[in-house]
Amino acid sequence: MRLSRENAGVSQRYIEVVTGVAHSEISKVEKGSQDCRLDSLVRFCAALGVSTGYVLDQVVAANPLYYAARIKHDPRFQDLVSDHPGMAAMLTFNLAVIAAFAAHLIRCHRPTERAETIDYPDEGLRLVFVKYAKQVEGLSGPADKLRLLEAWKERPVDTLSRFGFLEMNLVLKVLAALTSGNVGGKSELRDAVLDAMKIRRDIPVWMPFVPKALFDTGADNQAENNLTNVSESVNELGVKPKLPTLLDRLKKATSQRGKKSELAKFLDVSLVQVSQWLSGDREPGGETTLRMLHWVGQQERQK
Repeated sequence: MRLSRENAGVSQRYIEVVTGVAHSEISKVEKGSQDCRLDSLVRFCAALGVSTGYVLDQVVAANPLYYAARIKHDPRFQDLVSDHPGMAAMLTFNLAVIAAFAAHLIRCHRPTERAETIDYPDEGLRLVFVKYAKQVEGLSGPADKLRLLEAWKERPVDTLSRFGFLEMNLVLKVLAALTSGNVGGKSELRDAVLDAMKIRRDIPVWMPFVPKALFDTGADNQAENNLTNVSESVNELGVKPKLPTLLDRLKKATSQRGKKSELAKFLDVSLVQVSQWLSGDREPGGETTLRMLHWVGQQERQK
């Protein structure tokens, strides 16, 4: 809502006058400290000239931790990584993020438009997602969408393969080559597997969107949470161990004037908190670590 308002070039006071919604409520909604009432959402969108569906497309997200739990315990996936446990965490989390975004597109008002606005780590992945989004838009009705959503929830590994997000045969060939000694080492294996997943090699975790609700257990993710008790934490899925390397990358990325403030604004935290994380005085949580990974990846790609 804040971004839509700023793009329109109007103030919170203007929105208050036009909509009749109190300034305090507008401020809290934009900060994320208060849920937006349906009536207020309709009024905000009318005042800004944007559709409610567009706004919801930006904020309603599926929880990747749910899909990580399903993928981790999928017999096909377990067979895939049984001889290579070191690959499990990286594969699990990247595949879970892709599955979560694919499920998110099913819920979107305009899935193709949403898919085309995302910053992808690889052109191949962008093409696969746009093609998939068009297929979602072509579904005949809610029943078909629910069936597809159920496929992602119950059989994420098969569904990833079905829509071309994972070249399973190529991954199997790579792992077979490693077993026979025909792949040089771990880094070569990692690169080959990432290629098969259509993920650029220099990005450890691709995050298509990082709203604060991503790891919440609230209403937006209720459907996923009702199906399983997600016990896997971000740390268990291999993200927190990346922290030392991440901090080095962040220090380089924030060395220029104003970059620390930019990072603080992106994370929606104080500049003091950012300084404490960068100095090692405090350790960020799992969600913040993921958001930092996303931000520093964007900064590095812009160079």
